[in-house]
Amino acid sequence: MTTKDTLRIGSLVVEHDDLEKEIGSLRAEASRRALTFERIGRLLVVAPERVAFGRQLLDSDFAGESPIERGSMDVDSLLEDLRSKILRKKKVLQQLAELGIDLEQSENEMLRRKSRELRHPATVSSGAASDRENGRIGFVNRPRQNK
Repeated sequence: MTTKDTLRIGSLVVEHDDLEKEIGSLRAEASRRALTFERIGRLLVVAPERVAFGRQLLDSDFAGESPIERGSMDVDSLLEDLRSKILRKKKVLQQLAELGIDLEQSENEMLRRKSRELRHPATVSSGAASDRENGRIGFVNRPRQNK
C-alpha cells in the first residue's frame, strides 16, 4: 500500500464519519418536523377549525392553538439532502472496499471486542449489588471495613 493509498483511505474514513454525523442530524431534524405533521393531523381530527399557519389570524372563537410555521413543514429539501448523503456514504464505502477496507466489518469487530471486554471475569462480578454490599469486586475478596 502506497502513501497515496493511505492518505486516500484516511480522507475517505474522515468523510465517512462526517457523513454519518450529517445523516444523523438530518434524521433528527426529520423527526422534529414529523412532530409538526403529527400536531397538524391531531388538530385536523379533533378541531380542524383551530389550525392556523404562519401569521394567519383567527377569530377569537377559533383561537387557542399557536400558528404552525410553514417552514417546519418543508421536508422536500431535507429529504433530498438526506438521500444524497446516504448515496455519498455508499460510494465512500465502495471506494474503501476497492482499497481493501471494510468499515462495517471493522466496526463490528470493535463492538465484539468491547462486548468480550465487558464480559471478562476481571471486569464482571456475579451479582453486582450483593458483591458491592459484601465488598467483593471481580476476583478480589476484600475484608469489610468498619467505620
